[in-house]
Amino acid sequence: MFICILVYIFMRKRIFHTGSLIMPMVVLIPFWGFCALLIEECIIRRKKMGTKTVGIEKLNLRDQKYRRIEVEKTEKKTVTVPLEEAMLINDAKTRRSLMLDILHKNPNEYVHMLKRVSLSDDTELTHYATTTIMEIQSDFEKQIRKSYLQLKKCPEDWELLEGYINLLQNYIDSGLISGNILLIQRSKLKKALEKALEGAPDEKRIYLLFIENELAAGQYAGIEGMLKTAKARWPEEEKIYMLYLNYYRNSGKGVEIRQLFKEIQENKIYLSRKGKEWFGFWNAEVN
Repeated sequence: MFICILVYIFMRKRIFHTGSLIMPMVVLIPFWGFCALLIEECIIRRKKMGTKTVGIEKLNLRDQKYRRIEVEKTEKKTVTVPLEEAMLINDAKTRRSLMLDILHKNPNEYVHMLKRVSLSDDTELTHYATTTIMEIQSDFEKQIRKSYLQLKKCPEDWELLEGYINLLQNYIDSGLISGNILLIQRSKLKKALEKALEGAPDEKRIYLLFIENELAAGQYAGIEGMLKTAKARWPEEEKIYMLYLNYYRNSGKGVEIRQLFKEIQENKIYLSRKGKEWFGFWNAEVN
């Protein structure tokens, strides 16, 4: 009888995890019933090993230990993939909602996608994309005009000149302009770079940007001489070899291209990851 009372107390205190259905056996068959209870208790404890019961009070959101952890939001997120996926969604309403949400965040970074959207069949999206492109373009031109007027007042200010050059370069690289407008901006950039080279002829970035701009504008006069000068000054600069390739390709000099890649290998020119990709692609093309 004492064993029955003890078992009952242990069950009430949750020391034993067995169900109450086994109690009749413990009462009617004291010894074997208690043995059966112990065997069942062992089996239950093995199954629960490694688990932990959490009381309902622990689910209180105000409890510090169980509070949801906030993940820090970064200022800038890459949304190119969602934008491309949004264009493939069949439901027009969903596609429009997704794309407008993404493009509203920072349209300047997705000019190439805006141009694609402007050619879509969705009238609302096409209107938005076209309007946004025009706004970005207008903003660029206002900034360039403002920078030019500031530079005109202080023509010897290097920071103003550099800022003006950067604005023109960003506008050209944005993909917003083409044709005559692009040529006009390249002409402005050429004049600004010439002015910069007058004051700092050994400034590598300006020197190479001038060559790059001339090649992009299809102006090859004097470029080979400038490339030779650049390689003599900065023989380890990978950008120079990329510019050489552009010059040789546009001039139809196949032999010189093969010699160029041979020279890179023989002189063990250091190449960045981007440079290695460039070298691997074009070396396979010409050999």
